[in-house]
Amino acid sequence: MTPPEGPPLGRDVFRRLFRATIAVAGAVGFVLQAWVSLDGKPALEAAASLLRLLSFFTIQNTLAAAAWGAARAMAPGGRAGPGPAVSLALLVSSVVTGAVYYAVLAPLWNPQGPSAVADFLMHGAVPVLVVVDWLLLEPHGRLRARNLPAVLVLPLLFLAVSLPLGAATGRYPYFFVDPAALGIPGFLANAALFAAGFLALGAIGLAADRALGRSAPSGVID
Repeated sequence: MTPPEGPPLGRDVFRRLFRATIAVAGAVGFVLQAWVSLDGKPALEAAASLLRLLSFFTIQNTLAAAAWGAARAMAPGGRAGPGPAVSLALLVSSVVTGAVYYAVLAPLWNPQGPSAVADFLMHGAVPVLVVVDWLLLEPHGRLRARNLPAVLVLPLLFLAVSLPLGAATGRYPYFFVDPAALGIPGFLANAALFAAGFLALGAIGLAADRALGRSAPSGVID
């Protein structure tokens, strides 16, 4: 996929539509998954299930991507709104979401019906759209090394939500962040490994941004 050639207005419309697609895909994926998870449950049980659903990193990344896409789609020309550090953080979290799911989690279950659609949207479509957007639609050459810690914001939010909830309910969203099963040393080792992975991917993104900025100083599609 390459952005259309033509006057700036045409390129701006393309940006808006593409980012609106990210927002819609994320929103539909979340709504479908919530419907599957909450359907038929009494109010109190549904509220607990919704809280548990929001503790999953996939859900948090999907909602972040939907909010980011909507903000950028509504900004003038799709350019204003969240800055380059936010875009880098979303890029890294989306890559991790897709890669970890298909490498580790996908073999463990076989969703059907609406759940399968939600699964595809949140683990496949949204991460791919975010990566394509970053490569083709984001202006490059704006990131600095000081932006790198931004990639840890969403993982820290995930831990801040999932650990207390898991401790209260005895159910953690993923087996590799379950202190009860792993023990504290094992959990800390996994947390450090994931933090290092996020920072490494962020550093790769930073290097790619600089390379793309040198090849197109005024932006990839400007």
